[in-house]
Amino acid sequence: MVKIYGKVTDFSGNPLEGAEINVCGDGFKLCYQTHSDKDGNYSLSVEEGNYIALAALKDYGDKNLEYWAWNILAFNDLEINPRIDGLEMYGMHAWMPHVPFSTFIIYFRPMSLKKGNVIRDQLGRLPNVADVKRIAPNRIKMGNVPDISPELTKDDIRVEINGETVDVLEINRVTEFAGEEQSIFAYLVQTDVPAHNTDLDYDKICVTVTDRETGEMGEGCFFCQKPHYVSNQQNNRAVVEGSVVVVTNNRKVAEKYPEQVVFVDGSVLDVFVRCQQLFAEGYDLVTHPMTGNVEVTKVPYKSVVMKKVDYRQDKSSELICSAIEKAKEARALNYPQSVLDDYAFLDLELIKEPLEELL
Repeated sequence: MVKIYGKVTDFSGNPLEGAEINVCGDGFKLCYQTHSDKDGNYSLSVEEGNYIALAALKDYGDKNLEYWAWNILAFNDLEINPRIDGLEMYGMHAWMPHVPFSTFIIYFRPMSLKKGNVIRDQLGRLPNVADVKRIAPNRIKMGNVPDISPELTKDDIRVEINGETVDVLEINRVTEFAGEEQSIFAYLVQTDVPAHNTDLDYDKICVTVTDRETGEMGEGCFFCQKPHYVSNQQNNRAVVEGSVVVVTNNRKVAEKYPEQVVFVDGSVLDVFVRCQQLFAEGYDLVTHPMTGNVEVTKVPYKSVVMKKVDYRQDKSSELICSAIEKAKEARALNYPQSVLDDYAFLDLELIKEPLEELL
């Protein structure tokens, strides 16, 4: 079991007692539920796994809408601190495009409680497009799109990735299919990447928006697992010089052996892929890619010593391929920094002797 915990507040920092916290699995099936205490704190023990979302609500539909955190990678203890107000950030997703620049694309669907209530108060229920056209035609834009979302500019959107504020580069208001003859507004936002990398296998992306028309605020987050193909491949494919190299994503190894390191800005899988590329360029294995007592799917760092040879062993190719297939099974790792430091140290110790014998 792992723990999901945090504090529920409003946007002034006031704790919210009795907020309902729901963790949802496949098909939005409710898996776990609790409520915040008088200080706004909550804690849930959950089975390790990937959950669709965590939702937090307090006075829903009256004073506030829901807070959502998406793609919950609960493989280690995870802190999520919901902030609740009248905007709901639904359906949030994020990814990194392949080229040409290192950026994030973030999708979200913001909905305003105040704008929705203008229509709902007259109906006694949530409206459909026909209702909106009849009751509040000024809330219909672009044909069949109920306008209950804020009209946002870059200044209305704050994006933090791993706690670091990043620039909003582009913003696009788009429509999303919402049933027969219905659409709703959503946003596609492009941002810069953070200046500092983390050793985690995911990026925590938090988006805060302000509706200047209604004064409402909303926030949501998405845990974006770092896709293996998105690592800085151009840097990873830099020309390699030297007869002996160590392929690694471990900065401690890079600091210890700067002349021999082929540094991979990515995951353990990325390290093995780079080894496969170097094998094709005439390098053979010196150390086993899956050496060590801990399963390769559980380690955040991996270093592999290779050397330039005239004749490569067929077995080496098989070992690299096996390592790649095994690493593909890895799940997101969320180790505390102290554990990451321990893994980095152990990884360095494993390659010291075989590498230094060749230097």
